[in-house]
Amino acid sequence: MLRIFDAHVHLFDCKANTYAFFEHEDRSFKAIAGDYSALPRRYLTDDYLNDSASCEVEGIVWYEFLSANPVREARWAQDRQIVPPLRVIVLVAILALVAGFASAQPGSSNLDIGKELVAQLYKEHSGKSDPLQYPASKKRVPSYFYKPLLDLYLKDQENSKGEVGKIDFDPLYDSQDFEISGFNLVVLPKKKGYVAARFKNMGVDQEIIFALQRTMGWRIADIRYKDGRSLWKILKG
Repeated sequence: MLRIFDAHVHLFDCKANTYAFFEHEDRSFKAIAGDYSALPRRYLTDDYLNDSASCEVEGIVWYEFLSANPVREARWAQDRQIVPPLRVIVLVAILALVAGFASAQPGSSNLDIGKELVAQLYKEHSGKSDPLQYPASKKRVPSYFYKPLLDLYLKDQENSKGEVGKIDFDPLYDSQDFEISGFNLVVLPKKKGYVAARFKNMGVDQEIIFALQRTMGWRIADIRYKDGRSLWKILKG
């Protein structure tokens, strides 16, 4: 029997971690992995051992799987270390050092950088050069939107040629008219990879949720509104 040390393994669970490319088709990921629609949403050590039964696996190197919160995913992987009978599985959390550093910093969060991204978008949106406005959006929105959402957003703007398209309201405030007060951004502790914008519009409480995806940096994968609508759903429809 062939003896191997598998140097690149992904173990993942969509119930434990958030992966935006499972929620929405990611063209960039699809270009690398091909049609991934049949991938399971949960793939753990036992699944790997069943698939590799024809080999004598001496160990594996685990890699995080582009989750919204890689530090949380690394901790999750470390907690799932299993040594099945007659197998020696070495589960290496590549981001263990990062996880250790983050846990040593009181109040620190990997998502703080994502929160800063959303804050910067709001700041520029209210300035003279709005990155969401066509045609400046073609160059500036890629700094904020994850590619699947970016493609839909720019396509809608190009089709409408700068006029009103599918988005007939301000996507950051979910309104055509607004008088904003009490604005605050918070990282949602019970939702992985989400930042909420909370404010009053004309005295009425509002909350807009930003679903974030980490690529080379944080990007906005969707913007969700109180009535169940989302920017992705509107542009996709």
